[in-house]
Amino acid sequence: GLGLGVSSGLGFFSVYFLGRLSFFWMGLFHAVLLALLFFKWRHREKRLFFGTAGERSLFFLVCLAGVLLMVPHFLKSPYGSGLDAWAIWKLKARFLFYGGWDRLFSPTLSFSHLDYPLFYPLSLAWAWLVSGKETTFAAWALCAVFTLSCVGLVMSVFLPKNRSVAAAAALLLISTPAFIGIGSSQYADIFVAYFNLSGVVLICLSLSEAARRASAYAVWGGAFLALGCFVKNEGFLSIAAALFSLGLVVLFDRKLRKKHLGCLKNVLAGSLPALTLTLLFKTKAGFSNEWVNRSNWESFLASGGWLQRLWGVGSAFTGQVFNENSWVYSWFFILAVFILYFRALWRHGRWAVLWVILTAAGYSFVYLISPLELTGHLATSLDRVMLHSFPALVYLSFLAVFEEKKALFSRAPSA
Repeated sequence: GLGLGVSSGLGFFSVYFLGRLSFFWMGLFHAVLLALLFFKWRHREKRLFFGTAGERSLFFLVCLAGVLLMVPHFLKSPYGSGLDAWAIWKLKARFLFYGGWDRLFSPTLSFSHLDYPLFYPLSLAWAWLVSGKETTFAAWALCAVFTLSCVGLVMSVFLPKNRSVAAAAALLLISTPAFIGIGSSQYADIFVAYFNLSGVVLICLSLSEAARRASAYAVWGGAFLALGCFVKNEGFLSIAAALFSLGLVVLFDRKLRKKHLGCLKNVLAGSLPALTLTLLFKTKAGFSNEWVNRSNWESFLASGGWLQRLWGVGSAFTGQVFNENSWVYSWFFILAVFILYFRALWRHGRWAVLWVILTAAGYSFVYLISPLELTGHLATSLDRVMLHSFPALVYLSFLAVFEEKKALFSRAPSA
């Protein structure tokens, strides 16, 4: 994820300053970065694989199962499972690949959401540039890598602690039809989900008592969350919710103030490069967001129907939760854990609980002021919006279960 973030950033600067994707300059910068990484880590302990043989086998089998579940989706819809895969992401990738950078901002292409950032199109165009041609396999590979990276990240966090928890968390992810289906759809939502998950995991690690490199974890957590801004506008909500959540803990919890204040500063510092890159693109594009703007807010206030719209959002979310063809039992599990183990969640990650609440409130607000017909808007986007936080919520749920189980055993009397 971070590597593709760097690649897409280099691609953006290439088209921004040169007007096109330059294979020579991008290749040169990649070679320099790889050389620096090699010299930095060449003297470190060389471990290609983690854990025991059993843990590696479990990791491999779960990832293999994920691939086997994704392949039928790719074969059924090789070019993407919806119009937006082409109308937004691949169309922009083709302009970048064939040298039409300035055409991306033509009002004729207003249907492609001209203010949407370019992580996905640049990553696709770079893959096409390396392969020498436009190929459907590039989108397959990108989606598969990010989908399985969500699974792998959750497993890698829990495997050193508890193999059963790691396996259960990974199996919950790959057995959820919406997670595999949207991950295979060739939309950009799985990238947002991965960056949200990575940011939440790293910030939680930075705040844990066992973290030896708390500052580094927090900086990288901010970097990952901010990279979501370069994927879709929803990324701004995630990083803003994280910063605000940490700030609330700093303001109202004296015991945790010092640690969370340091984390807040590091998260903000880590987010600056990706935020700067995204704002530079926004300045170049020059288009306001079509969902969150003053006009939509004024129309919403004048309508006086906010209770009805809020009820519509809640009803649609409930319908998704009960949709056995999309989410089966996953959201029931998450909601049950958040209710039954709320104290454990609050004790070990209160900033994360606040992040979940603020993120949900932010998405609800966008739907409330949306200029589109609400029922249709929810029907075409709510499942993908729910995916943005889903892997992070799975991680937080199993973290709460693990911590509560550990506390239970620590309180048990010895024989």
